[in-house]
Amino acid sequence: GNESDDVDKMAVHRLDLDTSGVVVYARSDLALRNLNEAFRDRKVKKKYQALLCGHMAVLEGEINMPLKRDRRSPPFMRVDTGKDDDDNTIEQEKVEGEDINKHGGFDKMMNKAPKPSLTLFHVISFEHLDGLPVT
Repeated sequence: GNESDDVDKMAVHRLDLDTSGVVVYARSDLALRNLNEAFRDRKVKKKYQALLCGHMAVLEGEINMPLKRDRRSPPFMRVDTGKDDDDNTIEQEKVEGEDINKHGGFDKMMNKAPKPSLTLFHVISFEHLDGLPVT
């Protein structure tokens, strides 16, 4: 808990809402103020680690490709190739004769414009897992 025992006061920020949705909580009123200020002023830096199948050809670089909602697998994202979604068309599901994909919130979420996304990467090591190359 936190000093006020009010769960609503504990939540500070939801990181990467469109992807992971990790929630940050404060345990004291001072921490709440400091964390809110850090997020507001964009002082918070995030670092991710990934395990990839295969070995990367380069040791570091950047990936600068826009992301958009994956219509086949919401809430996941995918790289926007700039092509129409014909290859990513989803079957319209029906519930009691009603198209559930036409719910206003679903359409709004699914039809958002692609978001710019810049990822800087650095390969830490080349390994083998169960005989398969991983990076």
